[in-house]
Order: sequence, then structure tokens, then C-alpha cells
Amino acid sequence: MLIISDLHGCYGTLRRLLRKCPDEQVVFAGDLVDRGPSSREVVAFAMTEAIPTVMGNHDHMMLSFLRKDGIYAYHDWSMNGGDETLFSWGGRIPPSIPTWLGGLPAFLEFDELLVSHTGHGLLAEDNLFVALWEREFVFPADGRFRVFGHTQQEKPIVTDRFACIDTGAAYGGKLTALQWPSLAIFQQAYDETPL
Repeated sequence: MLIISDLHGCYGTLRRLLRKCPDEQVVFAGDLVDRGPSSREVVAFAMTEAIPTVMGNHDHMMLSFLRKDGIYAYHDWSMNGGDETLFSWGGRIPPSIPTWLGGLPAFLEFDELLVSHTGHGLLAEDNLFVALWEREFVFPADGRFRVFGHTQQEKPIVTDRFACIDTGAAYGGKLTALQWPSLAIFQQAYDETPL
């Protein structure tokens, strides 16, 4: 299994990364949208390929905007890359997108593996906002290995209890995939030139 987080509209970078990886199940750990130029393509890829995906805070901001539920102010999403996301859809996001986003879970479990956007996905039942925004790497000793992104690092942090794999692709860094259970790392530098 390959886990990738914080794609942030970097579709070209994603496709290049997948060419370097073994051909196996892919799981997205949130933040498919915002910042990069191709949020529409990333979301379409996840939907078309039925990739198991958890919600990230940027996905949640987009969903809130589309539902007009007032959880975030428009400028919160706009200053976090929402304008780039709207532009990738030509300003008109189809109704299938909020339906799909609204169905994303806060975490996925695979035996002893827990995939969520922040590592705190289990908190979603009590507090979805904390589950999607928390940045502390403090987790209960519950036997689960957590893989997440959300908090940008220069290089992946891999310990005996968790892996943080956000390496800032949308900021000119790298997009990272972690292979489970080997913990092998695959990376692709930001490259959104046409494939």
C-alpha cells in the first residue's frame, strides 16, 4: 500500500511520483485541493480510480464553501489556495464534488495502520475541527501506526509509532509516498509541466 498526503492540486507531480512507485493500492491522506494548479484533476483522479481518501483541512474548507455552511469565512479558504482551486474548475464546481467530499472519512484503518490527515483522525467523532487541524505529534500508545501529513517538513519524519509525510510539494518541495508496511519512501520534486 502507498500512502500520499497533501497533494494540493499537484496532479503532474502526482503522476510522476506514481511512475516511480510499485504498482499497488494507493491511499490519499487528505488535502487534495488548494495551492497547486490542478485540484480538479487530482479530485477527478481520486474519484475515477476509487482511491481510498480521508478528508484534510483544505478539503473541509472547500466543502464548507460549497455548502455555504459558514464554518469558515470565504477569505479563510481564499487565502489558503481556494482561488486556485476555483480557477482549476473554471469557476464552476459541479454538484458531484461536494457530495464526494462530504463522504470522505476523517480516518481509515487497516489492521494496525491508521491513516488520517493529522494523525488525530480518531478525534473526529468528538471534534472534527481538531481532527483536521491539530499539529501536535502526541498520540496515544494504542498499537496503531499513524501515517499523516498536514504539517510540512523538509523531509519525512518516520518513527516507530508514526510517519509525517507532508514535504511541501505545493511550495516547490516534494510529494512523498510511504509504502506500508515496509516504510519505504518514494519522492517526486514539484513538477507541473505538461506530461
